[in-house]
Amino acid sequence: MAVALPMKAGLVLPTEPVMAVSALEAPGLEPSPEAKTFNPNLQPSNIGNINLFPSTKHLPLHDTKKYMYAYQTAGGTLPDNMKMFENRTNSDVMILTYKQDHRAETREGVHFVYGPNTTWTTGRNLLLQEIKQHELRQGWKYKYVTLMDHDIIFTTKSPLSKFERVLQNYEPAVGTAAIPGRDGDTKKYAKQGPILAVCAFDALFNAFHHEALDILLPYDQRYEAMSWYCSQQDIILRSSAMYKHHVLEVRHVKITNDEHSEYPKGGRYSRMKAAKEQQERFEAVLPRAITRCSRWPCEGERHQGEVRNKTWDYSDPTAHPKFANDAICPEGLFDRDLFDRDMFDRDLFDRDLFDHDLFDRVLFDRVMFDRGMFDCDMFDRDLFDHDLFDRDLFDHDMFDHDLFDHDLFDHDLFDRDLFDHDLFDRGVFDL
Repeated sequence: MAVALPMKAGLVLPTEPVMAVSALEAPGLEPSPEAKTFNPNLQPSNIGNINLFPSTKHLPLHDTKKYMYAYQTAGGTLPDNMKMFENRTNSDVMILTYKQDHRAETREGVHFVYGPNTTWTTGRNLLLQEIKQHELRQGWKYKYVTLMDHDIIFTTKSPLSKFERVLQNYEPAVGTAAIPGRDGDTKKYAKQGPILAVCAFDALFNAFHHEALDILLPYDQRYEAMSWYCSQQDIILRSSAMYKHHVLEVRHVKITNDEHSEYPKGGRYSRMKAAKEQQERFEAVLPRAITRCSRWPCEGERHQGEVRNKTWDYSDPTAHPKFANDAICPEGLFDRDLFDRDMFDRDLFDRDLFDHDLFDRVLFDRVMFDRGMFDCDMFDRDLFDHDLFDRDLFDHDMFDHDLFDHDLFDHDLFDRDLFDHDLFDRGVFDL
């Protein structure tokens, strides 16, 4: 499954990661020890100054204001569909505008951020940065921070109260709403009940528990110039491993979004290569008992685990109840056979890929065309994109003398049996 991440026209794609500097640098504060240990994105190579994302772990939760909702939009006239998040007693909203600055406006429970020249990913990271600074200023933190796109439409009555009730009752590490049409076999999933434990989920509407927030976020913005899908791809890879049974989709809260615009998507090979690099960084900070549980976002594999209540501290993935006995999952997507170091190495797509051995009897035998070869991931819309047919794939070696050599069209191809007297007899080409 290609995870859909709609973005809005008008955003400027930077050649280098963009991270605005907040007015409040919080001197002396830094990310928590757990975040610096278990979060591969809290590195200068990704976000520059990691202290722009200080820990708020020491802050208390508010008795009433439990939720922060945040989105980004161009500015000017704010979207009517997002007004439902304003003037609520149990939540606040933060709005990043990237064209028109609204910071001079004053609204109860609404906080504006100005982020010109941000992308989808860097804009969300800037929102996260400002939310943390806001929590430090007010002296308390939100239980859940929900990051969302500005064009979502709820098709459910009283969606926020229903969604928040699940967050309150189950306390998932990540909570998300259902998106009809993007959920794979909806009839099959409907049988699972109103709440589903998932491994793959769209970024349109994601609520992060305050303990999981510092472990999963900020987003990976290393691949912005290539594809804006990669930041959510990284969230899926790591959350599916660290928080199995605790990434919950609230299926009776449904959203849609119909706006689409141009933004970098990259090719499937490029995104898979990025996924391998993201997985390797993940494996560098956590033991294999956890990292082997990573799942690739294929619609056919969205359902993962069971719906469970929170029983452990999300800020420490090694505190998972089954970590000690190596039983979080039996095997994972990024196991040695599927995404090992040889999958994307230089030998895979080099000049020898399409040589005379490509079409021999071994390559196209019964193994190639078994049920596993042509699964849902192979022929998705991104498989045959611009990266597949680039100059390197079909270079001079593809059509070398070995591929179309004299043996291909030799005398046996047009022998006497193929065009014999029976082919052109009076019955085939008669009047």
